[in-house]
Amino acid sequence: MSAASKAVEVNVDGRVLKLTNLDKVLWPEVGFTKGQMIDYYTRIAPALLPHLKDRPLTLKRYPNGVDGEMFYEKNCPAHRPPWIRTAKVWSDGNNRWMYYCLVQDLPSLVWVAQLGTIELHTSLSLYQKLSQPRMLVFDLDPGPPATIVDCCEVAQWLRAWFQEHDLQSFCKTSGSKGLQVYVPLNREITYAATKPFAKAAYRVNRVEDIGRGIARAIRTAASGRPGGVYLDIPAAVLGEVIDAAAGAATLRRLIDPAPRQLPAPDAVDRAIGLLDGMQQSALDRRFPLPRCGRGSRRD
Repeated sequence: MSAASKAVEVNVDGRVLKLTNLDKVLWPEVGFTKGQMIDYYTRIAPALLPHLKDRPLTLKRYPNGVDGEMFYEKNCPAHRPPWIRTAKVWSDGNNRWMYYCLVQDLPSLVWVAQLGTIELHTSLSLYQKLSQPRMLVFDLDPGPPATIVDCCEVAQWLRAWFQEHDLQSFCKTSGSKGLQVYVPLNREITYAATKPFAKAAYRVNRVEDIGRGIARAIRTAASGRPGGVYLDIPAAVLGEVIDAAAGAATLRRLIDPAPRQLPAPDAVDRAIGLLDGMQQSALDRRFPLPRCGRGSRRD
C-alpha cells in the first residue's frame, strides 16, 4: 500500500480532518486522483466559497470515479463532524425534514471533497429565505452544427434584453461545451415571478436564422428539432439546483489531447471577443459575486 493510500490527518484552518485514498484515480483517462481534486478545491476555495455560502448543498458523489456509479446526497451524512453546519428544509416529496450540508468555509469544503463529491449543486436560494431565488440561470448548449460561438451570440442577445429590463447578467462556461448566463436577483422576489419572466426571455429572444445552416438560434431540447442553441432554465422552480461556479467537472476527459475540428479562426476570435466583453475569467477577477442591477440594493 502506498503512503498516499493510507489515511492522513491534516489541519485545515484549525479543523483536523482525516483524508483517505488520496491516490485513487477519479478520472481514469487522464489519471487525475482524489488527492489532486482535493488540492484543486483547496486552491480554488477563495473563488468558490462565496457561491456556496448559506446555500443548501446537494452532493453529487462519485466514490469510484467518473466511470463508476454516482449518487446524489441531499441529507448531510450522519457521520459529519459536529462543526459542519446544516440547513433544515422541508421536502414535500419525502414528506419530512431534510438537513442539507452548508459549506461555509474551507474545512467544510475539504470534508465534502473527501467524500468523493465531484460536483457541488447549490440551491438558487439562501437557506434563510428558501422561497426567494437569488438568481436566474440560463443554460445554453450548442446542438450541431451550432458551436460555442453561437452560444456566445445568444448570450449577447439575452444580455441586451436583460439590460432593457434594468438587469445585469454574467456569463461563464458550463464545464462542458456550452455557457451559462446568470442574472442576479438581489431583491425581494419569488419563484412565481421568476418562472414566467424566464419563459418570456426565451420567447422574445428566439431568432429564426443566424446563418451557418442553423435553423433556429434558441430552442428547448424538448422541441425535438436538431441544431441550434438549446435553452434550459433550471432556476425557475423552487427546489432546483445548479452546479456551483468553479466546481470540478465530471467529464471523462478533463484534458482531451485528441485533434478535433474547431470553428474557423475568425469565429474563435469572435467568440473570445464576445466573452471578453461580458466578463473576464473567474480567476482573474476572483469571480466576485455579481453586482445587482441598477436601482436594486445589494443585501
